[in-house]
Amino acid sequence: MEQTTKALVTLLETGNVIMDSIQDDNEVDFKESMQITMKALGLINIIKNLPKIKIELKARTPEQVCLLVETFKAHFDLKN
Repeated sequence: MEQTTKALVTLLETGNVIMDSIQDDNEVDFKESMQITMKALGLINIIKNLPKIKIELKARTPEQVCLLVETFKAHFDLKN
């Protein structure tokens, strides 16, 4: 589940950067757009590894699902 976990973290971190960028004024300035771009570059690896991620998800165990949930909780701070 290594590739799946990396993909999850990359997606969540990219989402957090976007949320932080628009949180104060609902706009993205140049500096914030550069931060988003730098995080979004990690999405390329997700696309490259989609076949591996698909295999990992098909072969997942309940313990691995729990690990993904814990990873989600650790990297994504829900405000609600």
